[in-house]
Amino acid sequence: MTFLTRLAGLVAGLIVSMPGVAAAQMACPADPLVEASLVADHETVVPGETFRAGLRLVMPEGWHTYWRNAGDSGEATRIEWELPDGVTAGEIEWPAPEVFPFGPLANYGYAWDVLLPVSFDVSPDVRRGPLPISATAYWLVCEEICIPECGEVSVFLEAGPEAIPDRRGAGLIARALEQTPQPVDGLETAIERAGETLLLTVSGLDPESVRNLGYFPYSAMVVDHAAEQTVSTEEGGLAVLTRVAGRGPGNTSGEGILAYETRVDGRWVRRATEINPRPG
Repeated sequence: MTFLTRLAGLVAGLIVSMPGVAAAQMACPADPLVEASLVADHETVVPGETFRAGLRLVMPEGWHTYWRNAGDSGEATRIEWELPDGVTAGEIEWPAPEVFPFGPLANYGYAWDVLLPVSFDVSPDVRRGPLPISATAYWLVCEEICIPECGEVSVFLEAGPEAIPDRRGAGLIARALEQTPQPVDGLETAIERAGETLLLTVSGLDPESVRNLGYFPYSAMVVDHAAEQTVSTEEGGLAVLTRVAGRGPGNTSGEGILAYETRVDGRWVRRATEINPRPG
C-alpha cells in the first residue's frame, strides 16, 4: 500500500474519531481489532482512600494506538467514566511512547499491549458495598489504515473496612507505572531555538548510565516529530539536537518527557521523567 493510500485512510479515520464525533456517530463494534479491558489494583477499597485502575489495550501485530501527543497525525485514547457517587477519577498517567515513522511523518504511541493507569479517590462518605467502575474508551488504531474504535469496559470492586489488593491487576498497573514519568533529583533542562534547530540541554542524568534518550513534548507544535534526535555529551550533561516543528508558534512550551534506558539490577530498563525546560 502506498504512503498516500495510507495517509488517506488515516485522514478518514481521524474525521470519524474527532472528539465528540466518535461518541455521537459511532457505535462500538462487536468485534474490534483492539481488545480492551479494565483492571484494578484492589478488590476491596476503604472509603477515604485511593486506588488505581487501568485501561488495557491489546493490539494485533503491526497495529498501534496513540500517546497524549499523537505526533503528526492520530488521536490520543480517551476515557469517559461512569462512576458511583463519591468516586472521582484523575487523569491518565501516560507511559512513555514509541515512535512510529511513516513516509515523511512520525507518530507517538503504543504497539502490542499498553495499560493506561488512572488514580481514583473514594470519598469517606461512600457506603460499604459494591463499587462498579465502568467506562467507554475511544481509540484510533493504525497500521496501513486507521480505524476508530471504542469499547465499554468495567471492573467491580467493593467498598469495605479493609483494603484487599487484586494481585493480578496490581502487578499489571505497577509495570505500567514504571514506564510513566517519575521525578529525577537534581534534573535541570533548558531549551533553545535557533532558526530550524532546537537544542535541549539536560543536566542531572549521568551520560554513562543512560542510553536511547528521546524527547517527547506534550505539544504537537514543538519539534518535527519525524526528525532525527541527535544526543551528545556536553559538559557532563546531555544535549538533544533536533528540528523545530514546521507549524505553530516558535515559543510553544517545551514541557514533555524524556524517555531513556537505564540499568536496574544489571539489565537495561526503560524509564521516563517529566520536564519543563527553561528558555535557553
